[in-house]
Amino acid sequence: MDYLTALQDKQDKNYREFLRRIIPEGLPPMGVRMADVRATVRTLPSHDLLDEIEGDSWYEQRLLRFLSVNRMKMSENERRDFIGRLLPYLDSWAVTDSFVASLKCVKRDNEAYFSFITSYAVAEHPYTRRFVLVMILSYFHDETFLSRALSLLESVPCSEYTTQMAKAWAIVSLMTKKKEEVIHWYRIEKVGKEVHRMVKQKIRDATALDSTIASRLG
Repeated sequence: MDYLTALQDKQDKNYREFLRRIIPEGLPPMGVRMADVRATVRTLPSHDLLDEIEGDSWYEQRLLRFLSVNRMKMSENERRDFIGRLLPYLDSWAVTDSFVASLKCVKRDNEAYFSFITSYAVAEHPYTRRFVLVMILSYFHDETFLSRALSLLESVPCSEYTTQMAKAWAIVSLMTKKKEEVIHWYRIEKVGKEVHRMVKQKIRDATALDSTIASRLG
């Protein structure tokens, strides 16, 4: 799939430098703004998203593949299988988080998708585990999934910065929905020193939470 042709005319050198600063990992950026990436996605076929993926040279090439998944005309069972084949190619927090945000299909079959992400909780690949964590905070933070989401959070290993930050973000997201339940869980669950530090900082930064909650977490 020749994504480059569709993207070359939309490069912005100043934006490229901005992306380089905020996305230090993964493939280098061309400097294409997200609105232009999404517009390009709508013009591309989606049947060959895995073709030559190992040869991608740019962040936006990889991003386009992932953003196309939600548009694919297939059953949700087939889509989940396809997502499973793509997950090893997640290579940055930006591709991972943008991919999760694009998956509106989750709302059509949320029970099946929750089971799906559970199967990847202890994946070796850190961005696959970040995918699981960001899926929790994006789609499984309501009362229906709360207890299961907390249990799943407990099972995800988080030794890397990218997974630690996502876990902290997920905990605070759940806390904004069911504060006392999550605080009770948090006092029992040992999240680790770095995640604990990040959780307290995110609480202080969150407009939906009283910053004094951080002092209740120890």
